[in-house]
Amino acid sequence: MMDEISEGGGVDSDLLLDFSTIPEDGVLRLCKAGLMTEKMHHTRARVAPAAHFFMEGVKVNANGEAGIDGLYAAGEVCGGAHGANRLAGNAISEALVFGAITGNRAARRASTMRHRLPFEQEVTAEVERLNALASGRGTGHLNELEQSVKQTVWYKVGVIRDKKSLHDAHLDIVALKDELASVSLTHDRQLSQAVKLANMLTVGEMVCKAALMRTESRGAHYRADYQEEDDSQRLKAIEISCQSGKMTPRAFPIEGASVPYESRSS
Repeated sequence: MMDEISEGGGVDSDLLLDFSTIPEDGVLRLCKAGLMTEKMHHTRARVAPAAHFFMEGVKVNANGEAGIDGLYAAGEVCGGAHGANRLAGNAISEALVFGAITGNRAARRASTMRHRLPFEQEVTAEVERLNALASGRGTGHLNELEQSVKQTVWYKVGVIRDKKSLHDAHLDIVALKDELASVSLTHDRQLSQAVKLANMLTVGEMVCKAALMRTESRGAHYRADYQEEDDSQRLKAIEISCQSGKMTPRAFPIEGASVPYESRSS
């Protein structure tokens, strides 16, 4: 579907699903099952791929601890539970199981802690970051900038990726970060939108870096320039952290892997 759309097929970046080609007996079965109506048999519906969940996220241990003192996470904000792709229904199971484990762990931890003020240095840094977002004097508009981010990530980092599109997207994201820094906010409510947009750019850059490191196709990660699975990369994960103020990716072996990591490196 994405190939067809990228090549200019369809209508306004959508494809047309023609229900009239379904045989009459098939229509009757679908109508009885409540999956379509008789009217739909004579129509064409617009369809297209869409992003409906985000695999990977915060790195946590089995107790939901994120490695930052006092920070816990559970559910689809976390990474690692689904591997290369998420099976239907697994998200609810993950949220229930790890939500209970993490919630109980966090509650026990909270019951033994004394109230303390946040670290002054971290609070000051966050205030400075928000002030910088709010003090732009440019002529750009947040809505237009947000659409540019979505277009860049969807068409260059989305369903189909390759080295060129990922590099181009990374350059675009860096340029969009500079634009965001100069956007002028006209009212206070726009600050939350600017914060959201800054987060979108950060996540987009992380996805670009990770996708460039995995030179294979696996699960929902499809690279047109590396279309096959490469088992030498199967038992590794990619971690992105902040090192000396820079976004730094690294590959590391999955815990419990039976094959020595050195033999799997690409």
